[in-house]
Amino acid sequence: MKRITIIGLGLIGGSLGLALKESPPDTLEIVGWDMSRASVTRARKMGAIDAEARTLDASVRDSDLIIIATPLLAMPEVMMEIAPALPSDCVVTDTGSTKATVMEWAETHLAGVDFVGGHPMAGKEHPGIEHAEAGLFKGVTYCICPSPTASRKAIDSVTDLAAKVGAVAYFPEPREHDTMVAATSHLPLLMSSALMTLASSSESWREIRRVASSGFAGATRLASTVPSMSTGICVTNREAIEHWIDRFIEELEAYKALLGTGEEEISSGLEAARDARQRWLDGEDSSSDNGPRAPSMAQQMSSMFLGESLVKRGRKLMGLYERGARRGDR
Repeated sequence: MKRITIIGLGLIGGSLGLALKESPPDTLEIVGWDMSRASVTRARKMGAIDAEARTLDASVRDSDLIIIATPLLAMPEVMMEIAPALPSDCVVTDTGSTKATVMEWAETHLAGVDFVGGHPMAGKEHPGIEHAEAGLFKGVTYCICPSPTASRKAIDSVTDLAAKVGAVAYFPEPREHDTMVAATSHLPLLMSSALMTLASSSESWREIRRVASSGFAGATRLASTVPSMSTGICVTNREAIEHWIDRFIEELEAYKALLGTGEEEISSGLEAARDARQRWLDGEDSSSDNGPRAPSMAQQMSSMFLGESLVKRGRKLMGLYERGARRGDR
């Protein structure tokens, strides 16, 4: 691989450029393009790219790997515009936060092109090339979703890209990817926004804001995400996000019910959540255990008020639902 094109020089595109320039070989040339001339100029001054292209189609000529790092909803137009100018043996990938829809776009607009979907699980609430950093991807998961027609060479190229920037390659099925990130990334984004609008729309906001501190700032951090990015996520992953919103509402209702119990029950419920988070931070994988999974708060409260037989039936139905959602049966 001698030449890479990065289309979209924001936080992710800029960080990929910086990380690639720090990895061998030294002969690698990175060409950049962005709608914002200021972003292109900044990227070149920072050393994220070696050369800039004046037009989108010119940016991909003679490139071995093209990375589309634009906001999600801009990708179809980018694909259509670059398609006629793509070298016959090049590989195209993206960095979008959802994969099933992006793969459909690629199938439509990049027919016959070696396309491999990608999603580095890294970011910040503040976008833009000015926040780019070479170490953004160190140790993070890099999701790779090859198209059905992708060659071994294409898959290896994107896997090598992940390794070069310090990430760890992971190969989920596109809809499985979207379901998982809906729970861990997209739901938190909407929770953060909802909490911010809830508190700030209160008649008492003038007083509330005076006592809002680090906990509130942390919980609402993702509300600072650029709306164009958030909108693309919601549009392309609506059903998976709706599923997890419904599950979260159930969990909140269970915590609400927990408040009406005794001190011991409340402490036990909160301790279970704390321990689950610590196991995640410690890198423990409970999926390899033979024993049953720890019940959610909603399941615990159902056991208290409805009885274990109904809970088991509910778990069975939820398991069938989730397997269907993974297959795209919803």
